[in-house]
Amino acid sequence: MSTINRVRAVIAEQMSCDLDDVMPSTRIEKDLMADSLDVVEISMALEEEFEIELDDSKPYVTVMDIAAEIDNILERKSEK
Repeated sequence: MSTINRVRAVIAEQMSCDLDDVMPSTRIEKDLMADSLDVVEISMALEEEFEIELDDSKPYVTVMDIAAEIDNILERKSEK
């Protein structure tokens, strides 16, 4: 499964919403109405799913922003 689809699945599960509601352009806070606790829980679930550590200081607005950052982290991990 691609990174974007895995990210969508994790977010849909964490937000208890339909996968079709979580598209690459979906904004986490504005479209899914995620509060700060939701964002933390999503971040933790993604870190567990991908076995990575996300930078909490970066502003991830859309699902695609998160997927792109995860791809970058995984690419850097594979180069080591």
